Amino acid sequence: MVLRDGEQIDAQGVKDYVKAHLAGYKVPREIVFLDALPRNATGKVLKRELSSTE
Repeated sequence: MVLRDGEQIDAQGVKDYVKAHLAGYKVPREIVFLDALPRNATGKVLKRELSSTE
């Protein structure tokens, strides 16, 4: 998820939202915030680079 300009959220807010909508075992243990998603020249998200951004 990418936040729009002026929006804010914290890790606990994300966890609370996920807990309310998914089963408990699907709630992530760790949440990482990025300024922008890594994308290639055509605009697709580079999933391999997401895992290496930690």
